[in-house]
Amino acid sequence: MYNVAKFCPTFTGCFVSLILKKMMRASRPNAIAQYKFGQPALSKSFGPLPREKKVAVDGGVKKTTLANGATIVSHDKDGGHSALGFYINAGPKSDPLAIPGLSYVMRFALLTSNFDNSLFQIDRAMRSNGYAYGHGEIRKKFLALKAEGRRDLWQAPFQQLATCVAAPRFAEPDIERFRDTMDNQRSEQRWQVPREYSVDQLETVAFFKEPLGSPRHVPAYSNDKASSVALMDHYASLITPANVTIAAVNINHEELVAAYETQAFPHSASAPHHANATKVTVSDKDEAAQFHAGRMFTEYENRAKEMGTRPDMEDDVAAAVGWLANGRDSSIASYAASVVYAELLSASLKVGASFNSQTTQGLRSFYRPYSSTGLVGFTAYGAPSAIPQLLRDGAAKIAAQLDESAINGAKARAVVRIQNENLEVARDYADFLGTSANSAEEIFSAIQNVSAADVKRAADLARSAKPAVFATGKTLDFPSYDALKL
Repeated sequence: MYNVAKFCPTFTGCFVSLILKKMMRASRPNAIAQYKFGQPALSKSFGPLPREKKVAVDGGVKKTTLANGATIVSHDKDGGHSALGFYINAGPKSDPLAIPGLSYVMRFALLTSNFDNSLFQIDRAMRSNGYAYGHGEIRKKFLALKAEGRRDLWQAPFQQLATCVAAPRFAEPDIERFRDTMDNQRSEQRWQVPREYSVDQLETVAFFKEPLGSPRHVPAYSNDKASSVALMDHYASLITPANVTIAAVNINHEELVAAYETQAFPHSASAPHHANATKVTVSDKDEAAQFHAGRMFTEYENRAKEMGTRPDMEDDVAAAVGWLANGRDSSIASYAASVVYAELLSASLKVGASFNSQTTQGLRSFYRPYSSTGLVGFTAYGAPSAIPQLLRDGAAKIAAQLDESAINGAKARAVVRIQNENLEVARDYADFLGTSANSAEEIFSAIQNVSAADVKRAADLARSAKPAVFATGKTLDFPSYDALKL
């Protein structure tokens, strides 16, 4: 703060101090009050979290299908931290063939604004209640809008998400602001998580121009096609109440149902935009028929051109190889068998599928289930000269006979992985509740009942067709598919 007395000697120090204090008292409350944040008073502590030092009463999983067709599922564990989400059956595999990546734009657009609030107001309501929020995508089938925070402050964030789903506002200026973001996020994925990028791109190769082949991000060539008109048409066709599931953790079920049914903008399939839209249906059955066995694509990366300079780093290649696997929804027994088989593959590569650095050289396994099919395989990362042999080594592990003595260990690891990735954190558990047709107990029981014959069938499915391959990096001299001998 400036020393006013130094520049104006006629003012005494006390008088200056009095004036400054009066100015601060007058301005501080007005500056805050004019925004009407609505958060709890900051002059006193928040106090203990709800139900702290009390014995938790687990209310169990409850599910309700509402009159408009939407489904609400919740599990109130009586905890103080809540998570909620809207899970919409409008994922990438539902994208129009002419506009790949539209669902990725939809995730941004739904949270950009609605007919009640702007992006600023949505963000302010979330933050003023101490809630974190965002969007996601699950198994290429579901879009997710999620929020998490204190148990006693969930109503305002919930209403914001509910209005975004029931009454979105796809303003073209808002969409334009995200165009560079859409391009940059796809490019940055290659640099930040090259293994994940490779598997994402492998999907577009393995299921080329099929519903499952639609990209998870927005390709540069279709960026300008994702307009507000295209979004509105897509929304009207797909995001009807029957395609929406609301899932919540540590929220009273009856209160959640009441909050949804009394929202300011009710969601109805009979609304004109839904009623007059062309219905879009994507079958989850026989997705294995979409697989293109033996297809390979290499993406050459001119690093100096991409970065605008000649970087002082070694050349690298990231590659992914994928075989057919069982899906998530068609049969819980076959899904459990593929989960155990994926753990066996992970152990044979001497690394864990999830516990690794994206840029550690060598092999890493992966398993991506969709609805009725999936991809199982491995990624390879390293110097261009090392990748061909790494791919052959990984393919040999797929072709090798199973070590049946290791199945029990694989079962135990599969249970731990599902627990860690789906159940331990409230937001992950909300994802699980909103997108899983089976309970965790049913999945764990199915895993324990997996036999050696079941795992062999999962392995035989992988061996039944040649794999698909994607590689990116310095690939101008990359071997042909036949030369790789996969």
